[in-house]
Formats: sequence, C-alpha cells, structure tokens
Amino acid sequence: MGPASLILHLIAGGAVLLTGRKLFWLFIMIAGFFLGVEVAGNLLIDYPRWVVWGAAVIAGLIGAFLAVVLQRVAFVIGGFLAGGYVAVSLLQSLTWPISESVALIVGGFLGALFVAITMDWAIIILSALAGSGLIVSALGLKSTPGLLTGVALTILGIFVQAAYTRSQPGYR
Repeated sequence: MGPASLILHLIAGGAVLLTGRKLFWLFIMIAGFFLGVEVAGNLLIDYPRWVVWGAAVIAGLIGAFLAVVLQRVAFVIGGFLAGGYVAVSLLQSLTWPISESVALIVGGFLGALFVAITMDWAIIILSALAGSGLIVSALGLKSTPGLLTGVALTILGIFVQAAYTRSQPGYR
C-alpha cells in the first residue's frame, strides 16, 4: 500500500470509526467505496485500475444518495456493506478456508439483519467495526496484533459514538 492509499485508509477509517452514526451518509459512502474497490478489483481484474476506482466511486455515491433519500433502506444496505466488509477483512486477517464471496454474502446478510433489528446501535457498532477494519488493514496488521488492535479501536469507536448519541436531544 502506497503512502497516499495508507493516508486515505487511515482518514476514512477514523471518520467511520468515530462518526459513523452522526454522519451516516459518509459511513455508507466510505463503506460502499472500499467494498466497491474490493469487489471491482476481483471482478474487473483485466481492466485498468481507473475503471476499478470509477466503479468504487459510483458504489460510494449510490450509497450516499440512498442514505440521504431512503434512510431506512440505506441503514440496511449500510449493514450489508459493513457486515460484508468486516467478514472479508476477518477472513483475510485470520486466513480461514472460506471463499471471499461466501464471507461477503454471509457477513452482509448478518450485518443487514442486525441493522434492521437494532438500528441505531447497529450503525454505531458496524461503523466502529468497519472503521477499525480500515485502520487495521491500512497498518497491515495480521493475526493477534490485528485482532487486538481492531477490538480496541472498535470499543473506542463505540464509546465515542454512544457518548455523542446520548447527548443528542430526542435520544431514545
């Protein structure tokens, strides 16, 4: 990973980790973009890199549009994107013998289901997981150090977002 990509991953990961619920549209856009890079990179392997990045940008923009216009649907889509990203990241970190497609679908389905049932807390937890996953991935951490760093960052993200959410008027 080059320096520009490292900085992009760290900034995006930090933004999602700490503001995923407050800036939900940004969370969806970032999750859609990075998932788009992963999926397009595998599907468009014979195409130039700019095509892969273009597909990722389109996925992120569609996600952001849905987050603004169709918030409840976007929550579920965000759950799918984050759940899929977390599952693929875990698969790569722990080198489990499962295909990325299966991990993406199962993780995405579980993330979408989780969000549909628990909405606010799901967005906080999934955005914290996705943000920590981006940061751990950018730092190139694997196995136990990656897992421990991911857990610590996830807990930090959950606490920061929960504290902000509780301080908002009308919090349930």
